[in-house]
Amino acid sequence: MFCEKCGKELPNGTAFCTSCGAPQQTAGEAPVNETASSQTASFYQTPNAGFTPPVQNDTQNNYFYMQSAPKIPSMGSYILWIILTGIPVVNLIFSIIWAIDKSYPARANFFRAVLILLAISVVVGSLIGVLFGSLFTALFSTPMYGIW
Repeated sequence: MFCEKCGKELPNGTAFCTSCGAPQQTAGEAPVNETASSQTASFYQTPNAGFTPPVQNDTQNNYFYMQSAPKIPSMGSYILWIILTGIPVVNLIFSIIWAIDKSYPARANFFRAVLILLAISVVVGSLIGVLFGSLFTALFSTPMYGIW
């Protein structure tokens, strides 16, 4: 059966279209004719990225959407990423590029965390540098009486 409004293929007995929400025929009405599949063929030639059609749960007659499983990085990928973060200039370049890349969410999250830790370390390092710099300046700028 196909939706009368948008042409999406639906399981038989569906009350509303899972795509556009339009009400569908009741069980007592005439079924959709065979030409519906040929009329909507052009509609299906560009599938939605990351969308899987609804799957019927046989026990409760509920419909739910299955998302494709995310790409899980291997142990070797993590090792390579950690090695790359140890190289100073390469670290910054790859971290920025891969943090904004949406095609691989696990890698993007890893490098966003790397950038956050890098920013924190720069701020903390700067504060420690200013603290020790002012301490050494205070110690060595005063003349030591009796030595000169």
